[in-house]
Amino acid sequence: MRAWIPLVITGLLYAAVLGWAAVALPSDGVPLHFGIDGEADRFGSRAAALWGFGLLGLGMFALFTGLLVAVRRGSLGFVNVPHKDYWTAEERRPQLRRMVATTDLAVLGSATMALLGAVIVATVSATGGQARLPPAFLAVFGLYLVVVLGWSTWLARRRYRPSDTS
Repeated sequence: MRAWIPLVITGLLYAAVLGWAAVALPSDGVPLHFGIDGEADRFGSRAAALWGFGLLGLGMFALFTGLLVAVRRGSLGFVNVPHKDYWTAEERRPQLRRMVATTDLAVLGSATMALLGAVIVATVSATGGQARLPPAFLAVFGLYLVVVLGWSTWLARRRYRPSDTS
């Protein structure tokens, strides 16, 4: 059950940031898309932005929740881990389910929900004059990439290394 806690916390934080954005965003002229240079290249209404953010957050939360349920209760055929034959052996399946659900999916899902919340904050910030992503968002996005790549490397090289004591 602990796997739900970080995902629920970041989901609630996402909802709170979305609620703040509903008040902070102007009624029109909201950046809806940013180019590679960080400049807004498409604008729309507050309602369009809130619907988009709401559906995106709900979709990601549902995706990670569904994955947690599937790993805990469903077939492990869709789970892609190094040394799959080793980890999907009958005697190691409970450990694999615990490892994937309680840590791996929880970290990835929580980090992704936090990044999406940062997208909302960056959008609100970009409505104030320049219509450009703030540099702080680029730092947050870079941090997300480093965390996800580092986490994935650690999973592949260390966490799922075959061992009877792991």
